[in-house]
Amino acid sequence: MHKHTLGLSVAVLLSFASLPVLANPLSFDFSFHDYANGGDIAGIVSGLYDNTAGQAATSVFIASNTAGYGVGEYIGNPVLNYWDVSNGVITLASLYAFGASNTAPDVVCCSLVLEHSGSFSSGGLRNSPSSILSSDRSVVTFTSREAPDLTAPASIALVLLGLVALGLTPRG
Repeated sequence: MHKHTLGLSVAVLLSFASLPVLANPLSFDFSFHDYANGGDIAGIVSGLYDNTAGQAATSVFIASNTAGYGVGEYIGNPVLNYWDVSNGVITLASLYAFGASNTAPDVVCCSLVLEHSGSFSSGGLRNSPSSILSSDRSVVTFTSREAPDLTAPASIALVLLGLVALGLTPRG
């Protein structure tokens, strides 16, 4: 192999190492006992990216409510949809979704609030399309559904570079 071919191979491999990696969006389970409105609430927040502040969730879905109302999707037209995720953990959440602002098939009968910041957390799911009521006793717990994407493209390029170098080593 010529010196020029080796140089070109190295340049191509190093250029792959500098390409950005698109991480997969994260999803989180959440739950709380709704002291203000009654019921045990469980749901899923989806479409959040790790190590990103000020993003909007693409889905907030109530999967169950023991009080029997409000099950379904809340990201139709929320008043506030602000999330920070750091190292696979939700560090800040502000969601205010009124059923009156949604259109079917999103939930239109009820309204949802999720608040989380440091040691403060509260949630509320109200059987009203135009009002929200929450309690600071209704602590929302978020749990990641998967590990954050930890791909290392530079490592791949370096391994490939090492294989190319091994292939070029003169054999005696």
